[in-house]
Amino acid sequence: MKIRQWTIYILLLLTVLAVGLSFLPTDKKEISPFAVWWWDTTLDETYLDFAEENGVNEIYYCAKSFDEQTAQFISKANKKDMKVYYLSGHVEWIEDENEKQELFDKIEDFKQYQTDFAGQKFEGIHFDIEPHQSVNWQTNRSQLLQTLVELADYLKQTYQDIKFDYDIPVKYIYGSPQVRWNCGRPVLIDHGYTDADLEAELQKAVDRGITPLLPFSAPELTPTDLEDPRGNYLLSLLDKLGGGVIVVNDL
Repeated sequence: MKIRQWTIYILLLLTVLAVGLSFLPTDKKEISPFAVWWWDTTLDETYLDFAEENGVNEIYYCAKSFDEQTAQFISKANKKDMKVYYLSGHVEWIEDENEKQELFDKIEDFKQYQTDFAGQKFEGIHFDIEPHQSVNWQTNRSQLLQTLVELADYLKQTYQDIKFDYDIPVKYIYGSPQVRWNCGRPVLIDHGYTDADLEAELQKAVDRGITPLLPFSAPELTPTDLEDPRGNYLLSLLDKLGGGVIVVNDL
């Protein structure tokens, strides 16, 4: 009887300790990524203050070369508690087996940079491989997606010391039909889609818990362009479906 009582006491004590420990502060707090894409040919490090003020903690950095300039950028971003990933990706890598050598060459250059600039390393590689950009997307969708999954698995097994980031699961999709407000990249639809087709496509995304985002980012816009009926139609459609807008323009 006493043994059983002691067993119960010990179990109760362990339970209390477990509950108590769960409320203790931990050294490492999980923080949700709030990231931006960054091209070194477009934005320099002077924009880091703006990014910091707006809560950015990850940067997907498209660098034209692995050099001292890249190292300095990473160093300044890290001092602001921002992780920096190398941004790269081409749909050709999953379309044509012969095109993959470019990918492997980039990874080797990346590894060399990580060695040469050990104090200013990238956090990993953020791949922007968009199967929907393929000219064969409508006819070969399943194979393109399968090839992307197989490539991701191969890279994980082959380069185990590199962290690869693919933004999965999908929380957002982006793109736009060709309108005055948009600088291009008609990702969601082709030119044969009607307004009804567009709404149906966006509704499918919403039904799957994915938020559609349309970019209104043409840098040469004027105030008169804001009266464009096509652009305003798309805004009303986004309001209706609970979507959002990516804006890269002071207007």
